[in-house]
Amino acid sequence: MANVNTILVTGFAGRRHEDVSGSDNVQPGCFVRVNGTAVDGSGRNTVVLMDAAGGDYETRIVLEDSLSGGTTTDGDFDTGAPLQTYTPTPGEVVMGRLTTNVSYDEGDRLIFSNDGSLKKHTSTPDKVVATVKEAIDLTGLSGNRLGKVTIA
Repeated sequence: MANVNTILVTGFAGRRHEDVSGSDNVQPGCFVRVNGTAVDGSGRNTVVLMDAAGGDYETRIVLEDSLSGGTTTDGDFDTGAPLQTYTPTPGEVVMGRLTTNVSYDEGDRLIFSNDGSLKKHTSTPDKVVATVKEAIDLTGLSGNRLGKVTIA
């Protein structure tokens, strides 16, 4: 896959938010949920990585910060760092983090993993989060990688 410069691909009908990272392993393309109000008094929400349960939280995706010289799609946000998140709407295409060591085919159904990424689900899941937009082979790779997905 070519170098990815942006998380949002199509749509832009959702809402942008200015939040604060709740841990050191938050990357652009990770799916997060609100976990409370920032302790720095800014009024921003603290976000943490979405876990496998998903829950009934508003789903947000972390955006890159390359315009202001900050984190690109390959970097991490430190705990307490300000970041932009986006609440996508159904049908929008984004570059979401996918678990590795698996090959994805177009149309594969995706659910939350334990680390803010998405993983392939082969049976009937309770809640499909997205579907794979373009096939991508991530076998033999480690860490989460960006892949084009359509929000369900």
